[in-house]
Amino acid sequence: MDFHKGEYVELATGQTGYIAVVDNNSLITQFVIKILTPAFDKGKIKIVNIQRFESPASIFTQIGCHKFRGDKIEAVALDPYSTTTPLPVIQDKLNELVEAVNQINERLGG
Repeated sequence: MDFHKGEYVELATGQTGYIAVVDNNSLITQFVIKILTPAFDKGKIKIVNIQRFESPASIFTQIGCHKFRGDKIEAVALDPYSTTTPLPVIQDKLNELVEAVNQINERLGG
């Protein structure tokens, strides 16, 4: 994936901004991000390094028009023969986690 100066970014921390500098070498890609939101961070600079084989999704939720994470996490159904824990217990716990993450994303404006 190519990254360009001026592209809008959303970080996993909830901050938004734009790429001021991209420095690529064989080991890492370094980004200098100019922060726009939240207001108390506006104008600050954040330096982000991504190792060559690391996914940008570990740090960014969006770069330009490319979203790394969906807006909602969907609940999952498990095969009842794959575990000794009762299926309803597992599904209830997973659904609690899904609901909690979706509520956090809504609060963050995601």
